[in-house]
Amino acid sequence: MVRSIGAERGRRGKRQSTIRGYKMRKTLRVLALLELGCGWAAAQTGVRLPAGTLLRVSLEQRLPVDRTAGRLVRARVVDPVYEGDQLVIPRGAEVVGRVAEVKPVRGRERAGAWARADFTPLRTAGLEFSELDLGNQRVAMATKVAPHDGQMVRFGVGLGNQPGFFRSFLNQAKGSVRSVGHWFKSPGKMRSIKDYVEPRLPLHPQWIEAGTRYDAELTAPVMVVPAGARIEEAADGGFVPPDGAVVRARLLTPLDSATAKYGDKVEAELSEPLLNAGGQVLLPEGTKLDGVVSQARPARKLARGGVLRFNIRDVRRVDGEREAMEGTLLGAESPAANEVKIDAEGGSTAEADRHRTLATVLALRSFFDPDGDSFVVSSMPEQKPGGIGFLGMLAAVCSGAGSPVPMGFGAYNFMHSLVTHWLARGHEVDYPRNTAIELRLGLR
Repeated sequence: MVRSIGAERGRRGKRQSTIRGYKMRKTLRVLALLELGCGWAAAQTGVRLPAGTLLRVSLEQRLPVDRTAGRLVRARVVDPVYEGDQLVIPRGAEVVGRVAEVKPVRGRERAGAWARADFTPLRTAGLEFSELDLGNQRVAMATKVAPHDGQMVRFGVGLGNQPGFFRSFLNQAKGSVRSVGHWFKSPGKMRSIKDYVEPRLPLHPQWIEAGTRYDAELTAPVMVVPAGARIEEAADGGFVPPDGAVVRARLLTPLDSATAKYGDKVEAELSEPLLNAGGQVLLPEGTKLDGVVSQARPARKLARGGVLRFNIRDVRRVDGEREAMEGTLLGAESPAANEVKIDAEGGSTAEADRHRTLATVLALRSFFDPDGDSFVVSSMPEQKPGGIGFLGMLAAVCSGAGSPVPMGFGAYNFMHSLVTHWLARGHEVDYPRNTAIELRLGLR
């Protein structure tokens, strides 16, 4: 009797486990079908971004650069991505990738670092982004990543007469006072001191600052569910933009004042759709802009920068229809070190460093009065900090102010500043492919 009861309980337990297993398998099948259905729905409602689509991203956190690759990298999209008249990827979407390779810096850049007494084994980190996180979807992608060193320079910003020596000195002093005031009020004071001192040491850690921008170009098409609905197009015949309309675009033709010639063809395309007052699309994203180079002059000695000017002549829609319009450059992204200025006619000129007078005078002071303070102050206006000021300060402290060793460092400091800011060739106006530009369109 006991055996029969035990056998019955065993058979009952087996039946229950079989039923549970069947229910679990059924649930997994249902989930698989739902996932397949969602994927099919996404494929039906998604937008196909072609290879070559550009994602401009910004690093979320500081990225240390060491000898090993594989470090996780997270960034945010800073410019929205449109496909025609539809927002596909919004600003702020997260991309995830890794450090694909690490290479040592050689050649001219390495020699320039040695000239600044920077003996750190500099390296460059090659990144790749493989995933796009839109919150409601994660999309795998393949990208080709390049650094994006640029800030938007616009006509009417920063123009006018350059300040003289005393005005530059006063502005520098005011900036230093404001920086000290902000430093006392901000948290993380020891970290800020460390961040200021470390890059100026002859040997220091290397990192890429948070907020550094990169261009991630898709190497294969991806399917993405768009973040916004399609924008209604304007009525037939109403696609012509009004006179004076401002558009955002990106250059498809790389331009450099050192190599560009008068009459060279220039092509750009809209990076955002142009809307009318009613919110309807006049020109969708991808509209081509055709133009020519109207002036080009390479940089010359004595810090004279290059000059570049181009004008848009035609607006070419996606369907091939053209409209004769005049496009004048209002703004363009350019590296901060180039000091590019844009005039009223859309011409770009690479001007000399506005701090060069102050930098040279302070460097001269480190030669005639070689003490620790003079070396520290002389390195403040420099855009690329090096170890000259630190080595000179160390020599002045150890051997005493006025001894031959700190005087030698002061002489080198002065000659380096004189050659760099006054005698060397000026900067070129360099607009690589995918440079973001702003144009004012006008009828002609």
